[in-house]
Amino acid sequence: MIYASYEDLLNRVLQETGLQREDVEKRVQEKLDELSGLVSREGALLIVANDLGVKVLQDDYRLVPLDQLKPGMRDVTIQGKVLAVYEPRSFTRNEQEGRVQSLLLGEGSHRVRVSAWHTATDKLASIKPGDIIRIKNAYTRQGLNGSVEVHLNERSSIDVNPEGVEITIEGGVQREAPRKRLADVTKDDGLIDVFGTIVQVFDPYLFPACPECNKKLRETPEGLACDVHGVQEPQQRGILTVYVDDNSAALRAVFFHEQFKRLVPDEQLWQDSGKLKEDLLGSFIRLTARVRYNEAYDRIELIVQDATRDVNVDEELRKLEALEREAKGEQREGSPAGEA
Repeated sequence: MIYASYEDLLNRVLQETGLQREDVEKRVQEKLDELSGLVSREGALLIVANDLGVKVLQDDYRLVPLDQLKPGMRDVTIQGKVLAVYEPRSFTRNEQEGRVQSLLLGEGSHRVRVSAWHTATDKLASIKPGDIIRIKNAYTRQGLNGSVEVHLNERSSIDVNPEGVEITIEGGVQREAPRKRLADVTKDDGLIDVFGTIVQVFDPYLFPACPECNKKLRETPEGLACDVHGVQEPQQRGILTVYVDDNSAALRAVFFHEQFKRLVPDEQLWQDSGKLKEDLLGSFIRLTARVRYNEAYDRIELIVQDATRDVNVDEELRKLEALEREAKGEQREGSPAGEA
């Protein structure tokens, strides 16, 4: 696909060659006639430009602002400032080893999660918070709670701190989510960090989704169809709900598809609730989650944004003990005079 218009391409040829418009357009028409209409006008102009030694697309790319990203986009280019870099993770799927690593990218007031898979994780090795990066040949998927995520593969490339690019972050760089005990979480909290044990696993909700936009497909006489993209070959998506307990309280945590996939990369387990529960129950887990108050059930829930079972348990327990001592100290300070 050519992302520059005919007029833009033509102006570049005129500037580079000094030829008259009539001369160049005559050559374009001759090329169209020669190829019997099997090429677009833009394509014919590219051939003419190449004959003239002009590389009009040498540095072209499709730059998409973060706020204009939509699920199902292919071969897009984005740029932004790195706000956070997460640790890489290894997993096994279908008896094959894999890797995934993510970072958080910002531009203005917008944020997007970028995930690299397998050998593409090598592209993130030298990137650190504060870097400005330009990512080319990426694709997008629907992520947490309808948000858009950017994914990288072997074809993707990253330019670190490209010359002349400045990115403004409104509200500053995102701070690390505060660690909290589950008992201390309130509905006014935003993004938090918690640690606990998975004590309840519900059967996952699996549904056929559109491979273009990831929305649920509906049954039609012609087959499974998307309201936007028509009849599609379905792609399985899933949502998992668990309860996490840290000995102070237990809260419901919801993993939308991409987070579910990171937690349980082997999608064969999704189809077997017994094995899934056997794999997860009793696991220690650390979550970064957004707090949501469910008015219908009058309860606080955690919408997972990042999760890992690869944790240093002793270190996490020390953090919990420190939070518990802090909570008990505040309770003593708030006790009425004379109360033990």
